Amino acid sequence: EQNYAHALSEWTHRNGALLVLDEVVTFRSEVGGAQTWFDVCPDITAMGKTIGGGFPVGAIAGRADVMDTLNPRRERLLVPHSGTFSANPVTMTAGLVTMRLYDQAAVDHVNGLAERAMEGIRAAIAATGIRACVTGRGSMFRVHLKEEPPQNYREAYSPPDELARKVFLLDHLFDSGLLMINTVAATISTVMGEAEIDHLVNAMGEGFARLVEHDRTALAG
Repeated sequence: EQNYAHALSEWTHRNGALLVLDEVVTFRSEVGGAQTWFDVCPDITAMGKTIGGGFPVGAIAGRADVMDTLNPRRERLLVPHSGTFSANPVTMTAGLVTMRLYDQAAVDHVNGLAERAMEGIRAAIAATGIRACVTGRGSMFRVHLKEEPPQNYREAYSPPDELARKVFLLDHLFDSGLLMINTVAATISTVMGEAEIDHLVNAMGEGFARLVEHDRTALAG
């Protein structure tokens, strides 16, 4: 990942192009975003989601000379930018409070909980023998009903039989009080603690065991 990011950075600088980094999802996992992971400095950074504290939000930041093209106080505005929800006072207030509270300690908290979840899920996979794996970084993770972590888009594709197994697992989690997205992915919130993570891990383990038995019954039939 880091080599890829560095290659993009070098190519854009060599060819006079701008390097744009989409941090809408990844910004939550480090105080400085994923660019901290990759040790790159993009010309423009796109942000959203987390920075709004739950409100719809989007933002861009970048090099001073690049951002100055959007400056409405310039004598000649180069790139006009406006929108119905631009600078919405409620969203801006929620976002400001969120960013003040989402400090290094908060980032470490959610990242630690995600690691606890992934370790627990991996242990449940090993204990049940289910064909599954878990991937993730920072405060985000995803369960794949595949033996090996997918390395690209094609490998991440879920054929119909795998989709049916996901639905079985998701239904079990829902019955256990856990509502998860259809990709079986999760992002940790600062209000969560070890109790919530342990409940998720236990429910995952029970779901894996039931799914293994379901698969055996289907094969026998």
